[in-house]
Amino acid sequence: PAERSEFLDAFYGLASSDARERAVGGQVILHHALLGPQANATDAAYALRRLLNGVCSGRASARQGNASCLASFLKVAVLNGVLKEIQANSSDPKDQNTSML
Repeated sequence: PAERSEFLDAFYGLASSDARERAVGGQVILHHALLGPQANATDAAYALRRLLNGVCSGRASARQGNASCLASFLKVAVLNGVLKEIQANSSDPKDQNTSML
């Protein structure tokens, strides 16, 4: 569906050198994964993994966009009480990025 495509494309927006494009990318990710009617723990867990990986990017703008979105993501997930559900969907023993959660 188009919403899924927009969600996936938003991760590229987080790496933009344009601060507005990074902000829009973050809003799309948060809405799709946590706030919108289609929000689900599977997409939220995917977003969390992508954001954690993005913080380690070699590009400064990508690190900034991913870190900003990650901070907002965690805040919204905690406020909505869905962090534990996201963690349950993230618990892939081969995935080192989520083992600390």
